[in-house]
Amino acid sequence: MEKLPSREHDFSAKLRQSSVVERLRAYIDWKRSGAPEGAMPEFGPLSINLDLTAACNFACPHCVDSGIINTGEYLSYSDIQHSLETLKERGLLSVILIGGGEPTLHRDFEDIVRMVKHIGLQVGIVTNGTRLDRVAAVADLFEAKDWLRLSIDAGNRETFVKAHRPKVSIDLHTIL
Repeated sequence: MEKLPSREHDFSAKLRQSSVVERLRAYIDWKRSGAPEGAMPEFGPLSINLDLTAACNFACPHCVDSGIINTGEYLSYSDIQHSLETLKERGLLSVILIGGGEPTLHRDFEDIVRMVKHIGLQVGIVTNGTRLDRVAAVADLFEAKDWLRLSIDAGNRETFVKAHRPKVSIDLHTIL
């Protein structure tokens, strides 16, 4: 299958930008000098993975996070907003909403996406596809470099059920 150039997401291009190379050099110099306290360069990451919640509506037997999911823990909207605004001031460009669970299960998911876009960050969302209604509710905010990744790793219903053991009434074909 041939890739469509206008739809490609070139992460390596971000890393080749002169501003990024300068930051990387400053960071390496700081580390080589022994990483003295208080001398760290005043910038943050370009992109972060943000685990909004530990809630998940699957019970995948292969899950690396199975020991920590469904604890009822989540990041509060105000903590997320404060952290992202601080990181944005230090150069953050994009946020990937991913999870040690399913990000669309966070009670403030739609408001968080709105806030991410309001403060001027690119957004990527990684989802199992069970709550695409929540993604659809904010899809009009997506811009050219924002993206959605569905984790579809089964070719038929039987494999889907065996691999994910969904806790909700969802079918592979519904997600597709």
